[in-house]
Parts: sequence; C-alpha cells; structure tokens
Amino acid sequence: MVVIPVTVLAVAATGQVEIYKPHSAYAVDVIDDVIVVATRGGLSPGPSGGAGFASADAGNSWSSWDGPVPAVPRMSACVPGRPDRCYRIVPTRLKVEESRNGRWVTAWEISPSDQDRLARAHAPEHPEHAEVVASLGIAVGKLSGGYVVVVANGADGIALRDASGVWRRLGWAEKGFDPSNAVSLAAPGRYPDSVPVVALLAALAAGLVTLGCGVRRSDFAKAALALWVGVWAFHSGMNTPILFNPFAVLLAAVLVPAGATVMIMSAVRGGTRLRVWAIGTLTAAVVYYAIMTPFYVWSAEGLEHYASAVGLSITLGLATISTGVLAVIKLRGPRRDVS
Repeated sequence: MVVIPVTVLAVAATGQVEIYKPHSAYAVDVIDDVIVVATRGGLSPGPSGGAGFASADAGNSWSSWDGPVPAVPRMSACVPGRPDRCYRIVPTRLKVEESRNGRWVTAWEISPSDQDRLARAHAPEHPEHAEVVASLGIAVGKLSGGYVVVVANGADGIALRDASGVWRRLGWAEKGFDPSNAVSLAAPGRYPDSVPVVALLAALAAGLVTLGCGVRRSDFAKAALALWVGVWAFHSGMNTPILFNPFAVLLAAVLVPAGATVMIMSAVRGGTRLRVWAIGTLTAAVVYYAIMTPFYVWSAEGLEHYASAVGLSITLGLATISTGVLAVIKLRGPRRDVS
C-alpha cells in the first residue's frame, strides 16, 4: 500500500524529465561577411537539426540564425584571393595550422592535457550524450581591414582569429558565443560525480574485507556482503532519472541493519580484538583518500592526463587494502576458528 503509490509517482515523473544534451559547434562558414556556425544540442524534446548562430560584426555579437547552415564541415580553407594563405584543422585536436612559405606551421592550439581537461569540463550527465571537444570544421572570410578564421570546436564552442591576428576561444552564450563564457584553462579539472561514490563503495569493501580477514567467520563474511549490497542499493535507488527507486531503497532498509547486526554478533562470538576493528576502520578511510588523491592532484594540474589519475588511483587503492589485510592477518595469527 505504501510502495505502489510511490512507484506510480516515480514512473509518472519520467515523462516530464527533460534531457539536456551538450551544445556542439560542428561546422562553420562565412556567407556575405556573416559568420555562420552550425550547432546541435540543448534540451530535449525540442527542435533538432538546422540550428545555428550568426555574427555580422566579425564575432563581436551573435544572434540566432534561421537560414541555411553548412551541412558538411570543411577541414581546410584559404583566404579569399590569397591561395598562398590557407588554414587547416588537425583531426582529434584543438589545433589549427596555417601555410607559410610552402609548409604548415601551428597557428593556434590547446595542449593535449588541457584539451583532456576541457573534455571533462563539458562531460554530460549521461555519457551517451557526450560531444567531442576537438576542432571539427573551419572557415575563412575576408573583411574590411583583414580576414577572420572561425573554427568549430565541438562542445567547447568556437575559436576565432580576428582581423588583427589575435586568436581567442568563445564559449556558449544564450544566443551565440562569448569569450567570457569559455571554460578557463586555469579552472580546476572536473572529474565525474561518480568517482567519489566509487571511492566510497571501494573503501567500504576494503574495510569489510580487512575485518573479515580478522574475524574469519563465514557468517561475518555473508553479513558483510549483505551490508555492502544494501549500501549500494540505497545509492542506486536514490540516484535515478526518476524520483527514486522504492524497491532498491526498501532492499537497503532491510540489508544494512541486518548485515550490521549479524556482523557485530559474529565478531563478538569470535572474540575479535579491538585492534582488528581499528585496522579495518583505518583501512577503509585510507583507501578512500588513496583513491581520491590522484583525482585531487589531477584537478589541480598536478597530473597531465585523466588516465594517469585513474591508473594511479587503482594502484594506490590496491596497495592500501593489501597493507590493511596483511596487518590484520599478522595480528590475528594462525587460523583457529572455522565456524
């Protein structure tokens, strides 16, 4: 009687959820001195395809564009009337090269490590909706006093070379692009919200395994597993696209107290020392920070690539739990109780 109304409410809420897909600039063109940027993304349900923004003053101000947008991005473009001055994008990179004296040299770029951080900054709530952060299309237009180069950079917005030769990144604004909205390269790196949750679940598992090696009873191991599953079920039930999952929350309400009670009773019957509890608790705390510290360091630009933080996190986590388990085994001594 309690669960069914809540479930109906939760299911009904799914029809009202609007999914935000990151904006992406995928192609650019210059039509009659007007810069046109083809974009996709935004809230769904909503208009899809054919969306774009335009600027008639070399990128200083923008407005919505209802006219035709470039369907296919161009990889290179030359200054009108100057076939010797051309620009091209570098695939998979935030990088533009220009031709000088018969060879290609870098005109503008974001380092691979900063590009990785920008990709994390634009990560969507649902990974399947992610848009690339890389140069996808380029256009060159001649204006009075010089020419402009416009680059579509996916989820990061656009890059613009003005008539004076200065390059700048323009982030997403309400109706177009604005340099002040570009994600700062000096901003802390953003790691997924799931990382602390995974670290917490791993730390809990590490503490329970360490305690299990000290108690050495099958009923303790089963209760510890039930407790961990209950905590996981509670998190899963409270973090869903709908209101919440009542079945997962109800399962957690049963498993967590039951598992904790049986664990304590089993440890008492086995005569577990307080030192074992202390080592298990300390192991859980240290494992959490061992997993999270590489991400803190990466966020503060102490590590160049996110993958390095992931690898170091796994290594430190395994090393920490191994140390805790070995400490408990050494303290416990040879196995005596097999009940």
